[in-house]
Amino acid sequence: MVWPGQDAGPSEVPALEGFDVLHQLPAVLLLPEVQRGVVAASGLPGPGRRPDRRNGSFEDFSLADRRLLLTQLAWLIGEWPGRFVGLMRLQGVTRRPLVINMSPIPE
Repeated sequence: MVWPGQDAGPSEVPALEGFDVLHQLPAVLLLPEVQRGVVAASGLPGPGRRPDRRNGSFEDFSLADRRLLLTQLAWLIGEWPGRFVGLMRLQGVTRRPLVINMSPIPE
C-alpha cells in the first residue's frame, strides 16, 4: 500500500512493521467510522454491543461478535488493497491508527 508522500512504485514492508500493522487491523475495524462504512458497504452485521471495558479491544468482545468482526475484516481486506484504501479514504481514516505502536512512527 502506498502511503501519502511515498512514490507509487513497489515497496516492501519489513516483517516486524508489517506485523505491527496487521495487529492493528482489528483496532482500526473497531473505529466507529470504519464500522459504519463496513456495515453500509458490505451488508455484514456489526457486533451486538461494545464490551463493558473502556478500551474495548478485540479480545473483550464475545466469541460470536469476534467471529462477526473477523468476517468483516476478511471482507475489508478481500480485494487488497483497493477496498481497504477506498473505505479508509471515504471514512476519513488516516494511516496513524495502523502505525500507532511503531516507534518512531514512519513519516
